[in-house]
Amino acid sequence: MGSFGALAVFILRLIESTRDPGKILGWVLRIIPSFSFSYGILNIGAKKTYALFDHRKDIPDAYELDIAGGDILMLLIEGVVYLLLIFVIEKINHISSITRIFTNE
Repeated sequence: MGSFGALAVFILRLIESTRDPGKILGWVLRIIPSFSFSYGILNIGAKKTYALFDHRKDIPDAYELDIAGGDILMLLIEGVVYLLLIFVIEKINHISSITRIFTNE
């Protein structure tokens, strides 16, 4: 899903009639870490293309939210959330009453 989804959203953002749905879909799919990573790299490489298609005089900065800033932000948030989720799951696994329920002891 990561690289193919990033490429699909990139193409949607280039076509003027699908630019807004492409941006929305990009934010929805940023929940998937592999998509965020590949989409951020793709967007950094396509800064000049976005400036051309958006009729901008200046080239956007790599850390803008529409380029790679949103992807970096989501990867940081997901990293913290998934790390906390690992700690919660490990804590639940060490509670003996809950472990007996799942192991039928």
